[in-house]
Amino acid sequence: MMDCFTRPGRFAAALLLCLIVTARESRAQVSLLFTPQPLRTSRSVGIRNVGLWTVLACNDGAAMRILPEERILMAAPALWALDHATALTALTQSHVRDRSVVIATLLQQAVMLTTILTAGGLVAASPRAIVSLTLGDSAAQQLASAIRGQAPDLSGIQSNLLETSLSLGPGACATRTLLGGIHKGATAISAQIP
Repeated sequence: MMDCFTRPGRFAAALLLCLIVTARESRAQVSLLFTPQPLRTSRSVGIRNVGLWTVLACNDGAAMRILPEERILMAAPALWALDHATALTALTQSHVRDRSVVIATLLQQAVMLTTILTAGGLVAASPRAIVSLTLGDSAAQQLASAIRGQAPDLSGIQSNLLETSLSLGPGACATRTLLGGIHKGATAISAQIP
């Protein structure tokens, strides 16, 4: 009679062990590697006061993982990473403050103001000067566009920024860019998300 009770007990123990192993496999980890880029890299594209970081995320499990941006940023608290919205604002400000963009904008505004003042009769000007300013406005627009074209193109960085969530298929990896604090002598940071 004792033998009858031990066999179901063994079956229950085996079933429990199988469930534990299955639960562990479904909670596979995502490996993260945060790598700082040299400061000259961010400065060469006009980004000031923040550092560029590359984050490599790999799903080591057999199930699809969707990681919120916050979980990824929490994995490396020493990084001082900017969230997606703040990083976009920092990139926009870097572009707007770029020297060539500022010069192009000032040039356009100066020609436009001069044209308005003379054409509106606020400042006395001959018809010939008014025509010259109007033609000069077109040339100034072209010159401003050419100067603006000298500004670094941040669209590549912007399109690869870590967004609000990162989807990783089983065994898949993805590389994204982060904007974070400037750490002198920074080294790569590894982390895992269960």
